Amino acid sequence: MRITTHAGILPNPLTPLQAIAVLDALIGQPNIRLVSETELFWETYKKEVLSGHFRGSAISDVVIAALLKEHGVSMLYTADRDFLRFKGIKSVNPLE
Repeated sequence: MRITTHAGILPNPLTPLQAIAVLDALIGQPNIRLVSETELFWETYKKEVLSGHFRGSAISDVVIAALLKEHGVSMLYTADRDFLRFKGIKSVNPLE
């Protein structure tokens, strides 16, 4: 949502309604699973913040990394090179 609706990133960004439709289609796939915080999140999150000395805008990446680790996900497909900083998560750029 943040990137696909951002006029500063894309010349023709999606409207929120269009972005939601794309995400609904993606989430509707049988091999897609949504993850959310469990009772382990806060401890995992604190460890991630302190291990990488993250602050400021990098904190949103820490939330994602903590969720991945909490659910045993060790590979992330993203073009965001910031995820290379997280130990235990292999970051793969699908555009390369």
